[in-house]
Amino acid sequence: MRFTEHLGAHITPEWRKQYIKYEELKDMLYQAKEDAPSPEFASEPDIERFYAKFEEKFFQLCDKELSKVNTFFSEKVAEAMRNFAQLQDEIRQVDSKTVHTVAERLARRRSTVFAKPRLELDKNKSQRQKLADVKLAFSEFYLSLILLQNYQNLNFTGFRKILKKHDKMMETERGTQFRQSRVEAAPFFTNKQIDNVILEVETLYINELEAGNRTRAMNKLRVPPLGAKGTNWTTFRVGLYSGIFIVLMFIVVYAGIGAKDAGIEWRPAVRMYRGMFLVILMIFLLGINTYGWRKSGVNHVLIFELDPRHNLSHEQLLEIALFLAVLWSMSILAFIYCHFVGIPSYANPLILAGFMFLFFINPTRTLYYRARFWLLRILFRILIAPFHPVGFADFWLADQLNSLQTVLLDVEFFLCYYSCEVSWLGDHNCKYELRVGGRGERSARRSTQQLTDCVT
Repeated sequence: MRFTEHLGAHITPEWRKQYIKYEELKDMLYQAKEDAPSPEFASEPDIERFYAKFEEKFFQLCDKELSKVNTFFSEKVAEAMRNFAQLQDEIRQVDSKTVHTVAERLARRRSTVFAKPRLELDKNKSQRQKLADVKLAFSEFYLSLILLQNYQNLNFTGFRKILKKHDKMMETERGTQFRQSRVEAAPFFTNKQIDNVILEVETLYINELEAGNRTRAMNKLRVPPLGAKGTNWTTFRVGLYSGIFIVLMFIVVYAGIGAKDAGIEWRPAVRMYRGMFLVILMIFLLGINTYGWRKSGVNHVLIFELDPRHNLSHEQLLEIALFLAVLWSMSILAFIYCHFVGIPSYANPLILAGFMFLFFINPTRTLYYRARFWLLRILFRILIAPFHPVGFADFWLADQLNSLQTVLLDVEFFLCYYSCEVSWLGDHNCKYELRVGGRGERSARRSTQQLTDCVT
C-alpha cells in the first residue's frame, strides 16, 4: 500500500487538516521534474537556478508543515495532561474496596438483592455506577492517547518518506539534512510524554479498577488497528455478492416477464418484496454514506456515539446488504418457479422475512452482535422517547423511519395478508399461494384489492 493511501486510511478524521500535506509535497516534486529545463535547450547554470529556487520553495513548505504539526501536537499533549490529572483525582475518590467487592460479586454471581436493606442497595448501586463511569472515562482517555501516538508516528513517517523521495529525485542530500536537523529535533518527535502516560494509564487501570487482573483490563483498553476497517476476505465477499446479485437480477427480470402469463397472483408479492428491498437498499446506502463520511473527515463514530472499538465499516455494511440482496433475488425466483422447487410460492416471502427478522434479533454473540444490539437499543429508545432525553442517534434513526413509511405500510400489509388472507389448512396450491381461502383467481384478486384498500 502506498503511503498516501495508508495516511488517508489511518488519520483521525477531525484532525485531517493537521497532518502533513504529503500529497501536495509529492506533487511538487513531480511537477518540478516535469517543469525542469531540458539540458538540450538550457545551460547548466539555468538548470541549477531552477532547482535552487524550487528547493527553497519546497523546504519552506516543509518548515511550515513542521510548525503546524508541532503546534497542534503541543496543544493536544497539554490537553491530555490536564485530563489525566482530572482522572487521577476521580480515581482517588473511588473506594478501593468497591473495586474488589464488585469483582467478587461478579465472580460469585450470587443474587442477594432482597436480603439487603434499601439504603445499602442504593449505596452499592451508586458506587457501582461511579466505578463504571470512571472506567468509561479511562477507556475513552486511553483511546485519545493512542490516537495522539498514531498522529506522532504518521507525521514522522510522512516527513521521512517525502524527504527521502526528494533526495532520490533531486539527487541531493538536503532532504536527509533537513530531517536530521529539523524533524528529528522537533518536539512532536522527541516528546515521549504520551508513551509514558499510556503506561501509567494501563498501570492505574489494572491495579485500581480491575483489581490487578491485567488480561481483563487490557481487553477493555485494547484499541483495534486504527484506520478503515476491512479485510481482504470482506472485500472479496462484497465483490462476490455483487456479481451474484447482478446475475440474479437479470434472471429475475427475464423470469418476471414470463410470469405474467403463468397464472400466478403476483400483486401481493410485489408489496411484500418491495418493503424488504427498501430495507436492504437502506443498509447499502448507509454503507456508501459511511465511506463518504470517512473520506470527508466526518467522525460518524463520535456523532452516533458508537463504540470506537466495535463498529461496522462501510465494507461490512455493504457485505450485509449485498448478502441479503442475493437472498432476496433467490426468494423471488423461488416464488416464480414454485412448481419446480416444490415450495408454495407465498411461503417464500414469509421465509425471507422470517430470516431477516431472526438475523436482526439473533441473541447470540455472532453476526455483528454489537451492531445489531445498538440498532435494537436505539429502536427501543425511540419507542419510549417521551420518557428520556433524545440523543442524536435516536433522532436520526426516527427520521429514517419517517422516510421508510412505505416499508412500514408494507409490513402492515404483510401481517394482514398472512393473518387474514392465507388458509393455513388444507393442501397448498402453488397457483394460489398457500391456498388463498380456497377461492378462484378472480375472487383472490378482488380480496387482495380489498385488503390493499384496508391497510392503505
